[in-house]
Amino acid sequence: MLHDHSCPVPEVIAHNAKLDCFLMKNAGRPLREILKKQFNAELFCKAINQFTSMQLSVADHVDNFIDIGVPDWRLNKLAALFAWLLTQKDLLIEGGLLENEISELERLILTVTNLCNEL
Repeated sequence: MLHDHSCPVPEVIAHNAKLDCFLMKNAGRPLREILKKQFNAELFCKAINQFTSMQLSVADHVDNFIDIGVPDWRLNKLAALFAWLLTQKDLLIEGGLLENEISELERLILTVTNLCNEL
């Protein structure tokens, strides 16, 4: 089993294989909703640490995830994914970014590519 109890994730309470989806137990308000109202660096860092812990706990099982269709967003694909995401302007604006912020991110595509290559 891939689940590591040191990485708290909501319990899956239903699974629909036909629709390839699942339903999880309510874990409270989404972090995005909280941070949009007022950014809290401590809360954000805690979330990053939990996510990192979860990633490390499943790192040896990446092929299992790829085999079941989880998108491959590893470092060697990150720069291309970043560039693609910036083409999704409606989605980014809906997520709270402004046009000038998107333009600034577009100017960073080469920087992101170079940094990914260095890593």
